[in-house]
Amino acid sequence: MRTDRRRFPVTKFFSFLALAAFLLWGAPQAEAYRFVVYGDSPGVTPQWPNKAYTEDVPFNKEVLGYVNAQITQMQPPPDFVLFLGDMVTKGSSAQGTSTLQSWKTFMRNTLKVDGVPIKLYVVPGNREFYGPQGWPTEPALQKVYQEVFSDMPSNGPPGYDKLAYYFEYGEGSELSFFIVLDAFGFKSKGATVINWDNGLDQAQLDWLKNQAQSRQYRYNHKFAFSHGPAFSTGPWTVDDSVKRGMWNILADYGFAIFFGAHEHLYSRGNNLDPNQRGVYQIINGSVGAKLDDLSKLKKELRDSEYLRNEVWHIFFNDNFSVVDVNGSTIHQEAFAVIKGAGGYSLQSIDSVVITK
Repeated sequence: MRTDRRRFPVTKFFSFLALAAFLLWGAPQAEAYRFVVYGDSPGVTPQWPNKAYTEDVPFNKEVLGYVNAQITQMQPPPDFVLFLGDMVTKGSSAQGTSTLQSWKTFMRNTLKVDGVPIKLYVVPGNREFYGPQGWPTEPALQKVYQEVFSDMPSNGPPGYDKLAYYFEYGEGSELSFFIVLDAFGFKSKGATVINWDNGLDQAQLDWLKNQAQSRQYRYNHKFAFSHGPAFSTGPWTVDDSVKRGMWNILADYGFAIFFGAHEHLYSRGNNLDPNQRGVYQIINGSVGAKLDDLSKLKKELRDSEYLRNEVWHIFFNDNFSVVDVNGSTIHQEAFAVIKGAGGYSLQSIDSVVITK
């Protein structure tokens, strides 16, 4: 594995913004491997969700492109990136064609180091399955998603090919387990096909438990990913199958961090609920989406400065997380994208160190 890793190279010429990002990112340090997590890049349009579109705005190339440029300047770059869903405004354009392939092509073209694309893993969100007029979701678009992202692993439960899967990364004490869950796709319920709104059926929960149980002692670090949060900062729907069923499994089998998105903000929390039991929830919920604000938070979060800043660590910015794994230590650091008169810059907003 790589060692003596630094955030950005110091031997090449930097633009002003790249230099600023380097200074924000900190001093050289050694890590065994690194990955980046972010999500929610739909284009912002005032017609969303159900009114007629004057034009298709499939995704926010400006913000997503800026973040990708910063990622590729890291030295060494991350070993892989993981995108948490809601890649596009809607999965099908007004002309009835998929928007996902253009997003994937953009990612491959803007996440290159020395001409080679950084490995990309994706999580299905809700917008990927929206048709030309927005809601409701369309089952046929799930099949399109599976075709576009046919390079995702095929080791999920029956019926979840490319939608739910797992992989491992690292060596020795850094050997880590990663599992992706599908909480917004379509599930068969008898003769009916239903669409979950941040929920998991029993088949997926059983699969998650079986994978976690069989690997309980093989991996030093375990990470889980889904599009929606388990503990919402606002009014968003979270089914008990997620905030109870899924979370009990993560806690029982020693997962370190659950990453989600769907809420257009950054949040990090630990022990947000008696059921949480020490697992961190980190929400990386926007790289170009329309940002949430204070009015979207639960009343108790709006009224309590302590809860907002000391427990939930909430920031209303486009954001991404950099995660470094070194031996028994996980270091997560979140960066906000700040738009000013001179363009974009990065600001470190939050970090946590976890020792397993």
